[in-house]
Amino acid sequence: MHAVLTHALRACNKITEFSEVVDGFVDTLKLFKLVKPGLPSYRQENLCECLSDIVYSAHNAVDDVAALKSLVQSYFTPSVLDSTDVRRSSITVQSVIASYFYSCQIRTNLPSLQPLVAGKIISQGIARKIDGSGLLYNHLQMAFNPDTVNGISKLCQEKTGNSVRVTKSQRIINSLNNYFAQCNES
Repeated sequence: MHAVLTHALRACNKITEFSEVVDGFVDTLKLFKLVKPGLPSYRQENLCECLSDIVYSAHNAVDDVAALKSLVQSYFTPSVLDSTDVRRSSITVQSVIASYFYSCQIRTNLPSLQPLVAGKIISQGIARKIDGSGLLYNHLQMAFNPDTVNGISKLCQEKTGNSVRVTKSQRIINSLNNYFAQCNES
């Protein structure tokens, strides 16, 4: 859902305006699982009927939204809405936007890494991490230095905030180094 909204906001050039008036989103499914553990079903229509005696035409967008609004208003008091559970069920607009642009970048650049995935040099997950960090196949190829073997290691282990750019795994780094070494021999 967040990706659909963010895509529409981007298409209308309204991301900045939206993020100035909306702080974030609450995942009501996650919230209900936290505040009402053990229910047999967390489908919205079941929650509405079980918790608020609301019966409605499910899968009609307008009715779904109206029912969810009624459910939240009838079930949650203002003090509950200010609780830790709500914060644990929330995501910021900035996180949604960052995730959206990360996904867009991956969809655009991931194909360049497919030879490494197809050759079982790296997994699809590592390919997504490499791509999400802004790197392409040719960046790895340029970083490879057969004399030092440190180029790919430095690139993958480069600090970005509190984590590394791609991975610290020496097994993955060695796999990439071996692959590019073999390519250079050919």
